[in-house]
Amino acid sequence: MSKSNNVYKDAFNRCLRLLDETQSLPSEPELGTLLGVSRTTVRSILSRMEETGLITWNKRNKTVLRGPLPEDFFPEEETDSLAEIIERSFMRRLLAGGAEAGMQINELELAREIGVGTTSVREFLIRFSRFGL
Repeated sequence: MSKSNNVYKDAFNRCLRLLDETQSLPSEPELGTLLGVSRTTVRSILSRMEETGLITWNKRNKTVLRGPLPEDFFPEEETDSLAEIIERSFMRRLLAGGAEAGMQINELELAREIGVGTTSVREFLIRFSRFGL
């Protein structure tokens, strides 16, 4: 799961919540600042909102056609950061009873199980080194 995809989905959900609170959307640069994303991501969000019938969008003019429905939102699991996904999977594994003192953790196995790269798993596990783990 790529970082940009998570960022896009999270920003899209936040923009839908904003749409629910107002009847007009600010300019692209203002929206980018508000959501903490680039104008390219804002344009992708606006395109999807137009495709799903939430707004009409013609350059600077954005007209709200309807409020967001629950099915318009991306599931929360899809908006989590890579670190949150790895942490949640790692904790599930520990709590499932598969951890013992002195046990070695296979980065490759954990990465495959979660569906991420070994570098991401390694960076996550390095945080525990200060505890002697």
